[in-house]
This record gives sequence, C-alpha cells and structure tokens, in this order.
Amino acid sequence: MIVARDASLRGANWARNEGAKRARAPFLLFSDDDIEWLPGAIAVLAAALEHRPDAAYSFGSYELYDPRGVRPSLIQCARPFCPARLRRGSCISTMSLIRAWAFPGFDERIERLQDWDLFLTMLARGHQGVQCGSLIFRTAMKDGITQNGAVDWEDARRHVVRKHNLS
Repeated sequence: MIVARDASLRGANWARNEGAKRARAPFLLFSDDDIEWLPGAIAVLAAALEHRPDAAYSFGSYELYDPRGVRPSLIQCARPFCPARLRRGSCISTMSLIRAWAFPGFDERIERLQDWDLFLTMLARGHQGVQCGSLIFRTAMKDGITQNGAVDWEDARRHVVRKHNLS
C-alpha cells in the first residue's frame, strides 16, 4: 500500500500519479479517505479482471448516501461497461482496480470529473473496463468534488468534452 497525500496542495491527481509512480504491483487501486470499502470488495474487483483478461480495469457500483438522512441514497455505476455510455458522461468511479500497464496517469490540469477523463483516455487507447457486478463501497454526499465544488460541474464537463472531442 502506498499513501500519497496532497501535502503540497498540487491536487488529488498529482497525489495519485505520485503513488502510481512508486507502485510495483500489477494493479493500482485509488481510494479517497472518505471511502467505506465493503468487505471483500477488492477481491471481487480482482476476480472480475481474472475472468476478463482483456479488460484494463474493473469497477463496481457504490452507494452515495446523505449522512444527515435528508436525501435518499443513490446507487451509482451499476451498469455494465459501455463505451457509448462512457462517452456520454461520467459513469465509472475513480475507485476502480486498474492494471498498472494500462494506467496513463491522471491529467493534473483537471480538477473535477478526473475519473471520466481518465477512463475516456484509456478508451481512446483501446482499453475497456468490466463492471464487477457488486456494490463495492459507500461514501457520504458532501461538498467538494461530488457536489458544490470549487470548479463548476458544467464547466468541468465542457472541458472534458472538448478535450476528448465529444459532442
């Protein structure tokens, strides 16, 4: 396990890339500090890659819950991998198991929707993913990247759309 903290305030993408540079394992798994991994989740992600050696990464669904109990929980990323769906919008979490040889690095200029950008970059290089078929983690809705972030969601979306020539 490699922990790369963003002590220099260069951003999460920089910290993730620094951790990936130090890794010597065949797989990379990025995890934010507010992620509540479900028991056996990483084994399920690994099994999905074992069954699909052609896949560059595996991902699962996750629960986004309101810690105040005001809003209902949402389940995200629950559908099978689909290149067309990925091109339409962010549908795969950063918390995915990635084959190290396929990891292109996070674009450190992107402050929001960096997971979408990463998986679009991988898709452009011919790499696809596989949905593991399980709920793998929970995380609370909170201000930051997920909602009410410093970078407007629509501005971030337009940036990724332009970068990847999406319509």
